[in-house]
Amino acid sequence: MRNIMGRVIDRIALALLFYVVLFVFFTAQTQNMLWGALMALPVTLMALYALRLWRRRKTGAWTVEENIRYHLQMLMLAPREQGLRKLIIWLAHFGVTDAILSDGRLLGQLDGRPIEVRLLQKPLEAQAQAEDVLKFFHAVHAPRGILVSTAAFSDAAAVFARQCTGPRVALVGPRELRPVLKKLPAADGAPARDAKKRRQASLSELKKRAADVRRQKRYLLYGTLMIMAYILFNSWAFLVPGLVCVFLAVIARRSRPVEQKLFSD
Repeated sequence: MRNIMGRVIDRIALALLFYVVLFVFFTAQTQNMLWGALMALPVTLMALYALRLWRRRKTGAWTVEENIRYHLQMLMLAPREQGLRKLIIWLAHFGVTDAILSDGRLLGQLDGRPIEVRLLQKPLEAQAQAEDVLKFFHAVHAPRGILVSTAAFSDAAAVFARQCTGPRVALVGPRELRPVLKKLPAADGAPARDAKKRRQASLSELKKRAADVRRQKRYLLYGTLMIMAYILFNSWAFLVPGLVCVFLAVIARRSRPVEQKLFSD
């Protein structure tokens, strides 16, 4: 089995091979070595990234639902303080800022006003009842509170929370946490999958990464460069990848996450 240094050398050699082949191709198209070097670099990076995603299919991957369930299970089993530390990052999706850990709860800010967050750790198959919300209601000292549960809330619990006025109560269960959890990386030791599930998981991962809003500017830059090269050299070798990059930039723009509102003011 190759050691780490051997794999690094192989990857460097593969990257150089990609670059040289693309450099020769683009230089022949543009009749200019500088343009050939500039055009070969982004295409090489994209090809290596696509190869990396393809290689992940060999090891198998969890589905999105399995990954969400895993993170909920870990939250349920974690010590309370460790679970609350996880929530500091997760609750940023809902607009909670400046959260600090204090006496088994989180104190933070939501829309510039104080908020108190507590964690209810229940088995995933169970339900959080109205009694759990009532205990939380009496324990909250801030004007508004968020009860995060690893189990889904019952209808009675949801009705009771809507009727709470002093303090106001918002409930965050697995359904509300789903947009956050599905973006978390898959856990180590993912079980092996058959070929069909590996292919589906790989395509799902590729779509998710391609639509990542953080790549929007990169797509737009590559697309603009390719289209400018098409205008200068009138070669379809630049137009097609340029349009693909612009299309990916539009998709990434439309995939911008929307912050969820817990309280309707």
